[in-house]
Amino acid sequence: TVHILPSEINWRTNAFQSAFTAADTLILETDTSSPEAQAEIQSLVSKYGIFTDGTTLLDILDDREEAIVIKAADSLGLPLANMSVFKPWFVNLTLSLGQLQSAGYSSESGVENILIPEAIVAGKELGYLETQEDQIRVFANQSLEDQAKALVFSAESLPLMPKQLGSIVSEWADGDIAGLSAILADPAVLGGAAQYEAILVNRNRSWVPQIKAMLNEPGTVLVAVGAAHLAGDDSVIAMLRADGLKVKGP
Repeated sequence: TVHILPSEINWRTNAFQSAFTAADTLILETDTSSPEAQAEIQSLVSKYGIFTDGTTLLDILDDREEAIVIKAADSLGLPLANMSVFKPWFVNLTLSLGQLQSAGYSSESGVENILIPEAIVAGKELGYLETQEDQIRVFANQSLEDQAKALVFSAESLPLMPKQLGSIVSEWADGDIAGLSAILADPAVLGGAAQYEAILVNRNRSWVPQIKAMLNEPGTVLVAVGAAHLAGDDSVIAMLRADGLKVKGP
């Protein structure tokens, strides 16, 4: 899947539709759409995303980093002073999402938000590989130093984000795994090894036993996760193969 897309993108194929129709259960990364999930996200941001000891965001940025982040925030009409109580990981997500939204991308057009209501109407079961807290802790459990590095990287890359995501979406919509791997299987794209390990590798590793367990249950399951998790040598597919499973496809 891609979690945030322009509304005009046409990503459905006959093969996908056949797989979706045949599935009894749809498994996604996490629940982001239910009212309960929305309420939980707000609670978790308060728990993991806000400084509570008097520290501010600017306290952990040097002068150069501060200038970079302020410029990025100002370009989106989001004065950094209004976000000073938030930790770097949350400011990073806020700026990145704001830049993509300004370029016409929307989470409402993301694959998950399209599939969930269709699955409910079709009477399919819904399941998830992670909790909301699992996902937020991917970012929040990183050291403040690593969070700050990722924030500065994103702030510097902000103008390039729509073009970069556009390239990813184009390769994904064409089903070009090699093209996706060339873009996504590179730690530098995510801001370095720490981010790559936290966002992709560690999570992929935790999903493999869950997916293997599904094979021992009755019924047909469609597992739909972000495209970055399915490309390259550290992908879920590569890990399943390394664990002895036969996987058809690229």
